[in-house]
Amino acid sequence: MATHEERKSETRQKILKVAAALFVKNGYEATSLVQILRQAGIVKGTFYQHFQSKLDLLVILGRAEGAGSVSNLIVKVEQGMSP
Repeated sequence: MATHEERKSETRQKILKVAAALFVKNGYEATSLVQILRQAGIVKGTFYQHFQSKLDLLVILGRAEGAGSVSNLIVKVEQGMSP
């Protein structure tokens, strides 16, 4: 049986994985928080236990993945441009 910390970590990783796939498929702006919640199978409160906002999720994803495409999305969002 998984511990609370293991389940928490698994949930966070699932959110990151789902969000990354949706951001690549639809773009950051076209991906809603509701879409992320549905695909990850979580509720809004659970999301906010892990991330402050959708932008916070993108920044953390960019740091975790180190992917050039995610880094480019972060720069564009911060500059107010549409990714």
